[in-house]
Amino acid sequence: MVYNRYKGFKKFYYLTLFVVLSICFWLCLALTMAMFHSNDPFDWAHYLFYQLIAALGLLWASINSHKLNDAIARSDPLASHIVALRNAAYIGATILLSLVLLRDAGVSRLFLFTFLPLLYLAFLVSHLTLPKLLVRTLFSDRHERKVLLVGSSAKVREMKLWGRQTAELGLDVANFLEHSDQFLGASNLPESVDLERLERTIRQERIQQIILLELPPEQSNLEKIVALSDRLGIRLLVVNNLPEIFKRPISYFSLYGVEFIGVREEPLEEPMNRLIKRGLDLAISIPVVLFVLPPLMLLVAILHRLQSPGPLFYRQTRAGFSRERFRILKFRTMHPKARSGKQATSNDIRVFSAGRWLRRTSIDEFPQFINVLRGEMSVVGPRPHMLIHDRKFCAALQTYLVRSFVKPGITGLAQVRGFRGEVTSQEAISERVKYDAFYLEFWSIWRDLQILFETIKQIFHPPTSAY
Repeated sequence: MVYNRYKGFKKFYYLTLFVVLSICFWLCLALTMAMFHSNDPFDWAHYLFYQLIAALGLLWASINSHKLNDAIARSDPLASHIVALRNAAYIGATILLSLVLLRDAGVSRLFLFTFLPLLYLAFLVSHLTLPKLLVRTLFSDRHERKVLLVGSSAKVREMKLWGRQTAELGLDVANFLEHSDQFLGASNLPESVDLERLERTIRQERIQQIILLELPPEQSNLEKIVALSDRLGIRLLVVNNLPEIFKRPISYFSLYGVEFIGVREEPLEEPMNRLIKRGLDLAISIPVVLFVLPPLMLLVAILHRLQSPGPLFYRQTRAGFSRERFRILKFRTMHPKARSGKQATSNDIRVFSAGRWLRRTSIDEFPQFINVLRGEMSVVGPRPHMLIHDRKFCAALQTYLVRSFVKPGITGLAQVRGFRGEVTSQEAISERVKYDAFYLEFWSIWRDLQILFETIKQIFHPPTSAY
């Protein structure tokens, strides 16, 4: 299989870099000692230990190199620079970390700060020629495979670049695009494939591998093609188009011996991530409730007394995590007898004048830090809507309830991207849900901090949608 070919290529690649690393290490050490420490006693075993540490750094780089697969296979200057710099950085970080942990002062710093730049240059020069040299050596004509692409013409066009790239691994794809035209008429390919004609083409053109460019809609069709390829001794690959079917990235994992396909990542399902997020919530909400909320309560009470006497807080039932109901707290910004259940609009007569300022600056949201302390909300997350709007938006948008996978927040990614305030169209709620889904799939503590920073800026420079 082509992936095994690439894995073998990468193993040889890093084995060669290990040789380059060893030569560079001892050559640089010998030159440094000869130039600056010719009369000093020298402990070769000590440096041998750090050469092994450097090798571990290279191993670390190779294990985490899956995101650079494309760059490793290329020999252009940019790819060479990226791969060489990354490998040298991993090695340098491993050596420096070892020096710190062991508190070792017996290694020449001059050697280290000479060795690492030279190692980067050695890796850079090596990468300019190494990939091509390895593929010529490992995948000679004897190992070349003739490949037939089977799929719609659009799918074949999408695979042209892939075909040029894998040619270096001994897969001859381009020569057989024209011979597969007779099978490319329909997008539901396996139902349109004439197995007799396919077999005849394989025999006439001496095809050694078939690549189906999409998963067959029916299992029986795939079974027939698998049986044909097995009978003829032909390798078979099937392009995974599940992300296209599900219209989103998917993940694969195995749990207790069962293989699964995940259609949505949820970092906050990991207990450690939930603990980190809860820690951030408490670190922010406790000081706010103890020191910021009391003077704000006094200020809002004075504004109420002057313009709209009545309750200090406004309470309303909202749906939170896993659709569980809770009572959200806000400073009241509307007249006490104003009819609720409808979104506030621009110049809404229900909102008294000071209430407009409270809403525009988001001060009315501060009591929700009490909801955060209770565990009903988070500081950052999808904004909870009124229940009547939940039902309306859910009917209009199939993915709406995805928002309930995480706790609702005082602020969120959609809000700092400009989607706050009144929802005036289905497109507006669709954009909010898109950002909410992105947040829950790609959550990180750094993203929460970034959203908080953007929210603080909006308090002092409110957007036009804040009313």
